[in-house]
Amino acid sequence: MALLVTLPSNTDCTELMKLDLPEPTGPTRRTRACATSRLQGAGAVESCWSHVLLLCVQFRVDQALCSDTEGYIKRPGLREHMHCVAFVLDASKVSTCSDSTRVFLQQLRSFITDLGVHQVVLLTHVDKICNETQKDTSEVYKSIIVRQAMFKAAELVGMSPSSVVPVRNYWCELELDLSSDVLLLRALELLLQYTDLYYREQQRAPSKHEH
Repeated sequence: MALLVTLPSNTDCTELMKLDLPEPTGPTRRTRACATSRLQGAGAVESCWSHVLLLCVQFRVDQALCSDTEGYIKRPGLREHMHCVAFVLDASKVSTCSDSTRVFLQQLRSFITDLGVHQVVLLTHVDKICNETQKDTSEVYKSIIVRQAMFKAAELVGMSPSSVVPVRNYWCELELDLSSDVLLLRALELLLQYTDLYYREQQRAPSKHEH
């Protein structure tokens, strides 16, 4: 399961939700992604991460999470863990994010890193900042403007630019676009790779304590 961390005005994770993919050694299952946004103020980091223990429960910012909350799993197994985290950032807004947003995102990233969970940044709406990319999505990695936005997004969250994946959203198109789909599938593939890595690391963890 992946946690998609979005900002209050960002609703860009729709394309990555509800995708059916075959497991490497098992039947087709639904890849779950939980989106959480509108996280602000003291305790937001811990509240955000507490959300991952709730499955199929609507996250509400106006209600504190506790062990008595319906759907709360007190002793989650490996399948109930959050296996990877994606920060979903709008490419047209990364340059105008406030200092408080930057501090919050970096605190959250540090908190998640300490838990051993891998992270990635999904940079959405890249077509809004680059005319060439808007005309031809396949040119996205050749765009200097997009590259600058990727570095800005990496700086905002406190991660390496190599962890930033550009994505073009469907918002007014009537037909599918192969190049846009390729970017979305690359983002999803990276999330699945980090999920698989988390599983392998957690499965190896007990053996470390045996020696």
